[in-house]
Amino acid sequence: MAHLKYRPEIDGLRAVSVLGVLLFHAELGFPGGYVGVDVFFVISGYLITSLIMKDRAAGKFSYLNFWERRVRRIFPALTVMVLVTTAVAMIVLLPGDLISYSKSVIAQALLIANVYYWRSAGYFAASAELIPLLHTWSLAVEEQFYFFFPTVLSLARFVSNKVLTFFLGGLALASFILSVVGTELFPTATFYLLPMRGWELLIGALVAIAIPPSRLSNRWNSILTIAGLAGIVFAMLAYDSHTTFPGLNAALPCLGVALIVFANSAGVCSAGSLLALAPMVFVGQLSYSLYLWHWPVLVYFRYLTSLELTISLRILAIAISFVAAYLSWRFVETPFRNPAAVSRPRLMLGAATLTLLLVGLGAAVWQLRGLPARFSPEVVQLASAADSPAILRGIVPLGKPVQSSAKPKFLLWGDSHAMALGELIGELANEYQVSGYAIAGSARAPLLGAWNGNASRTREETLKWSRSAVDFVVENDIQHVILISRWSCYVEDRPNDALKKFLVDRDDQPASPEVARDVFRRSLENTVQKLREAGVTVWALTQAPEQHEDIPRLLAIHQHYGKAGSVSSVTRNEHEHLQQNVNRIMRDVLGEEQVLDVGEFCFDTQGVSRIQDNGNSLYRDGDHLSKHGADLLIRPALEPVFARIADKSPQVSLGKDIRPHGK
Repeated sequence: MAHLKYRPEIDGLRAVSVLGVLLFHAELGFPGGYVGVDVFFVISGYLITSLIMKDRAAGKFSYLNFWERRVRRIFPALTVMVLVTTAVAMIVLLPGDLISYSKSVIAQALLIANVYYWRSAGYFAASAELIPLLHTWSLAVEEQFYFFFPTVLSLARFVSNKVLTFFLGGLALASFILSVVGTELFPTATFYLLPMRGWELLIGALVAIAIPPSRLSNRWNSILTIAGLAGIVFAMLAYDSHTTFPGLNAALPCLGVALIVFANSAGVCSAGSLLALAPMVFVGQLSYSLYLWHWPVLVYFRYLTSLELTISLRILAIAISFVAAYLSWRFVETPFRNPAAVSRPRLMLGAATLTLLLVGLGAAVWQLRGLPARFSPEVVQLASAADSPAILRGIVPLGKPVQSSAKPKFLLWGDSHAMALGELIGELANEYQVSGYAIAGSARAPLLGAWNGNASRTREETLKWSRSAVDFVVENDIQHVILISRWSCYVEDRPNDALKKFLVDRDDQPASPEVARDVFRRSLENTVQKLREAGVTVWALTQAPEQHEDIPRLLAIHQHYGKAGSVSSVTRNEHEHLQQNVNRIMRDVLGEEQVLDVGEFCFDTQGVSRIQDNGNSLYRDGDHLSKHGADLLIRPALEPVFARIADKSPQVSLGKDIRPHGK
């Protein structure tokens, strides 16, 4: 196997990359530090292509040698991390979380982790902070790339480098265009999948194939190095979780890497020598193991304590990550790279055996339903609130079946908060002997003419969805519409909240709280007017208190470990401050009696949000109510409405006159 001349500045560049990722994940600055993964992609594309081309030029390239080298580089440290992370998971993860984890182990072992997370988790979602193997998505992207890329280079021996350059350049351009378009049309797939990420690895490959070593002066090479480094650091400092990514914004750090690699290709220039300093090189050598270990360490700290870790705990987690990375580099990575220490047959047999072991272990835990016997029945009951309720898709009937001669009387219309209350509303409809329908869509406010400004890809789809809901009401002569939504999500700005979906009603509007409040008023007025013109009575449910944490997880963890003190929840003052704008607008537009204030039922006598009752969690995460929570906190507000819908209590007073039972 060929070996490349060692380039210490590339190890220094790896150090910049991994430190950016660590600081971003630990919330210690660098809000765009996630671009460190893109830096890794370009470096990997450059180094692997250089090795393949050198082997090919010497007539020594073979797929067996190539994959032996990849297995030695990637598999041992990764497998040790997964085994240790799995052992911890089987001790601390609650049953539902362990089931999800077991699926991720299978996906990682089969090198399709990126596909799995595309289908199940958004990288910037709050829930992603509790997924121990989420970071393995990037390794899957690389390995998928290297399944076909050596074949391309091997076949390319029949063509000139010029033709190969044009071909790879065309692939890179196509992938880049797909990435730019995809960030608007299918952002999660674009973030995770190879077709939209391949151009980043191909940039490195093109530098290795098409660009000869720099012949520029030391001064110009230093200028290019500084410019490249500035682009990377700028992205790490200026980008955040709301930056459209990858797409066009990923070009800055990727081109920055290309500049640095080129400028130092004939020798380390003056500016490049900063990257070649011993501390930077050392961290760069640890970078792979550091990347592997830092994320599960942070996840388990958050899982057992709080999503919002204290600074001291975050620093401790990073320190532990460095220790684990050094041990991994010293005793796992380094020995396995030496063919004399571990022969090829033993390496390949071990890799195959451990892969089968991980797949089998993941499948077994999955089938055993997350090993609930590890916990007491009380813990399992608290944790079970996290089980998602039935998702309402399309137009779903609720309550008493509609007879051919009768028409539905109500429509439940809203987003995932409406989905979470669907079972309760179905029960109320049965109890009051009325029939109705539900139309609910995740992250879609039940409003005409408005959409999420930071997700313009959904504009036409959202507008069509809302128009169809109103058309359905008119066509079926429905007399009552209940609007349920996570209202503040579309209007208010909150720190450390990745779920910002500010409303807009024009393409040229900035997505901001100020604009969103005006749009909310206009769109709600328009919606209510259209419905009232059709003879519809419109009700709007205010929002249940949003918690700072995943409530069932923390309740179960506290119960299991016997932690002193209760899980903290939001206060009435915090809740009212967050909801004041949307509640005021709803009352202005609908009138006091048509706004159903659930806040009256959601707080105890000390003004603290109620989150558990008789061993049951009232929430299934941080903002969606569980079935038990819906029964306890929402039913009292909706019962008078269903009495009105059923014509059993036409004079019942609603809105501000509703009080909790016993008050």
